[in-house]
Formats: sequence, C-alpha cells, structure tokens
Amino acid sequence: MTNSRLLMMKKYMNKKLAVFLFFLMGICVHPVAPAGGYLLKGSHLLDIMIEKLSGPQTLMVTQKVIITSATPEEAAIHLDETIRYLHPKAFRSDIQSEYAHRIHVVANGQSLTVLDGKITADSETDFDLYKDLFLYNSRAELEERLYTLGVNVAVTSLGRLDGNPAYVVGAQYPDEMHPQLWVDKDAFTPLRWIIMGRTENGTVNAFEIRYHGWRQWEKTWYPGRIEIIRNGNLEREIIVGRLDLNPVFNDAIFDLQQLRSAYEVEATTSQTETEPDSLDEVQQSIQDFKKIFEH
Repeated sequence: MTNSRLLMMKKYMNKKLAVFLFFLMGICVHPVAPAGGYLLKGSHLLDIMIEKLSGPQTLMVTQKVIITSATPEEAAIHLDETIRYLHPKAFRSDIQSEYAHRIHVVANGQSLTVLDGKITADSETDFDLYKDLFLYNSRAELEERLYTLGVNVAVTSLGRLDGNPAYVVGAQYPDEMHPQLWVDKDAFTPLRWIIMGRTENGTVNAFEIRYHGWRQWEKTWYPGRIEIIRNGNLEREIIVGRLDLNPVFNDAIFDLQQLRSAYEVEATTSQTETEPDSLDEVQQSIQDFKKIFEH
C-alpha cells in the first residue's frame, strides 16, 4: 500500500473519529441543555397551570383549619371554614366558632374582614394568600399578583422537591432566599410558594405555602391539604373536605360597600343593646380571635 493511500485512510479515520466524538459529546451534553436553553418560560408555565386549575365560575369549598399552638402545652385549634370563589376576582371566607364569627371578603383588589359584626381590617394577612393561585384565573392578573409579592416570573429553573422534579419560577434552584413559585414538572400543579419578607427589626421572615394531595373534581383540580409554614414551623394546616361546583351565590355577599355599611350599623346597634359587662366579654373574645388570625 502506497504512502499516499495510507495518508488518505488516516485522514478518513481521523475525520470519522471526530464525527463520532462530536456525536458522543452531543449525547452527554444534551441532558444538561434543558436547564439552560429549553426551559419553559415562567409566563408559559402560568398559562398551563391556570388552564389546569380553571374550572367553574363559582366554587364553594368546605374545609377544616388547624392552627398549631405556640407551645407544646397548648392544644391546636380546629375551625370549620367555608370559602367561596366567584372567578375571576371575588373570594369570601366564613368561619363560625366558639370564639367568634369571622368573615373575610376580597373583591376587585380590595378586602374586608369582619369579626362578630365589627370591621377589624381592610387588608389581608399572609394566611389569606394561599387562595390567590385559584382566584386569579388569567395569566396577566396572576403574573401581576406574583410580581407585587416579589416573584420574578422572567426567571425559571429546574429543581427537586421531595425527590420529584419541579419548575421553580422566580429563582435559580437551589436558591430559596427569593420569592418563588414551584410547579410540578409533569402535572403542572403548584407545589410550593415561598413568600419572603422581613420583620420590623430587619430579620428575614420566611413564609411558605405548600399544596398537597391534588385531586380532580370533575374537570377541576384542587389540593386536599394546604400547609402554611413560617420560618420552618408549621403554623396552619387546611384539610379540604368537599368541593361544590357551580353553586349559585348572591352577589351581595361579595359587595364590600354593602357589607361595610351593614356591619357598621350592626356594630353600633349591638353596642347600644349590650350590657357593659357582656360587652367586655365580647370585646375580649374578638381580640382573642383576632390574635389567632392576624398574629
């Protein structure tokens, strides 16, 4: 065999080897590529998630709220709650207990809280935020809501929660120091919502909501259990009992102006008709109940 022929064969083999190595590198590198260039964008993820959660225009949920005690000596408090959704912008929660009757209403970006006929707040607490992922059923509105709470929807990464893959919207995994929303990679249901904040003295106040046990009710998906965690401690647990799809609501129950007028009148009437000693007991009951929900 001539030298020229040997040289040509050598060049051919080198070229073939180079192609093989390039192909092999492509196989090795490909699994990493989705983390960099093929991730779904946050806005697209929200679209898919909302489509998964979207259901009837009206929804009523009956659930149990378990408020854990601050010390081991104190027993947990169990409360029965009924919540109503009027999509896309109205929500109402009613809790009737031995302590008081609490009404919390959100409508068109405003809110109102009433305890035993007395208006106590015109703003929401952190404990009310879990419902936002179900209430805002358009991507633009939910994206704006998440943005106001610090979630940068433009940032997306892949992470793992309890060994399962999940999309992380708002942070680069494993960073947990920024507000973020975790979405199941396969089911596209929300798993975890980290809402960061700071206390009055400037320390980090990590507030987290976790959604568990997703179930399908006809065409509607809803979690069976919701955990609310602050600084690593479980402070509240919601156990979902029943969903009623497309119930008929009177729009007046979501009318903040009408509710405000009605309960201001009720509060004035009850004060004039109640004995002083009884009034003190009522006030103490309301204050205790208020501490439970707004501490």
